[in-house]
Amino acid sequence: MDTTVLLISDTVYDANGVSRFIQDMAAQSRQRDGRFSVLSASPLGGEEVESNIVNLRPFWYVRMPFYREQFLTIVPPWMQMYRYVKAASPDVIHISTPGPLGICAMLIAKRCGIPVAGTYHTDFPSYIRKQIKLEMAEAVTRRFMRFFFQRMQRVFSRSQHYMEVLERELKMEERKLRFLPPGSNTERFSPRHRDPAVWPRFDIPVDTLKILYVGRLSVEKNFLFVVDLFETLQHTCDVPLSLIVVGEGSLAESVSRRRNSHIHLLGLQGGSDLSALYASSDLMLFASVTETLGQVVMEAQASGLPCIVSDQGGVTDTVAHGKTGYCLSVEEDDEWQSKAKTMIENSVLRQQMGMAGWQRMQERSIAQTYERFMQAHDEIVKS
Repeated sequence: MDTTVLLISDTVYDANGVSRFIQDMAAQSRQRDGRFSVLSASPLGGEEVESNIVNLRPFWYVRMPFYREQFLTIVPPWMQMYRYVKAASPDVIHISTPGPLGICAMLIAKRCGIPVAGTYHTDFPSYIRKQIKLEMAEAVTRRFMRFFFQRMQRVFSRSQHYMEVLERELKMEERKLRFLPPGSNTERFSPRHRDPAVWPRFDIPVDTLKILYVGRLSVEKNFLFVVDLFETLQHTCDVPLSLIVVGEGSLAESVSRRRNSHIHLLGLQGGSDLSALYASSDLMLFASVTETLGQVVMEAQASGLPCIVSDQGGVTDTVAHGKTGYCLSVEEDDEWQSKAKTMIENSVLRQQMGMAGWQRMQERSIAQTYERFMQAHDEIVKS
């Protein structure tokens, strides 16, 4: 069946896992069958980045609260969107953002008589809990998410953990839920991109063991937990260490004030540099407890890195505890220190776990995800 899908999101050009996932899916469509396309309304992009990614300029947008690196479309160009959807005439509209743009897309789909699906990419209620610490704010956010996703014919989760969350907290009917096996671009992220020459380009010493963090430098990502852990490891390990930080966020300045010359804040990175930074590092630390998936952890494992992550959220679907890394409670600092120290001082263990992670990711390519995604949308049209 040749179902066509139009994905609508304002998170297409941002430096995060959701944007990379959407761009990778669009690339798969260009290479394969042309059945998947993207419509965005973001100030970050031009009118057309690729043949199947179109961007319309929003009327009004703001930086997201608590997530200043990303823009939120407040007033979408609804008439332009409506005309575009009418002309494209997709079989299914897939909404990948629960904000005003997503509501606009849902109204357009209803007017055009097009079924709607969506992916639960971001656990906003948990973000609100971490940032504001007000139960009422968390409850209101959860109620809105429930209202939004319950109006879709299908809702996708990229982790088994969040399949349960969608049923329990958003009261989703089981018949509407679909698990979408997660995938990463195993061509872009691979051990073959290892290149020690990447370190001098960023003024980082070559002869240190590289601990990698990729993601927002923010409270909900538990970034300072990683920084504090690193500084403890500096004092307890005999091996010289460097912490490689890729990303931007509100906590960058506070970390800079520590004046630790072994913490390297590289900001946003992409392309071949990002691939080389992953593959040339030795270990990833990622302590976020609010991940619906943890795309960066998948990219690290695809690059051959062992990973130590929290034991909460979607990252537990990606890391096989004791085989490709460790899933640990962020309440147990000593356990993080012990496991990280062991991995730092045992190169054989690092290599074994890194190879096991790489092998695991060969079964989770973006090509396989694309196939399952399109098959699931075929089912929507048939039903």
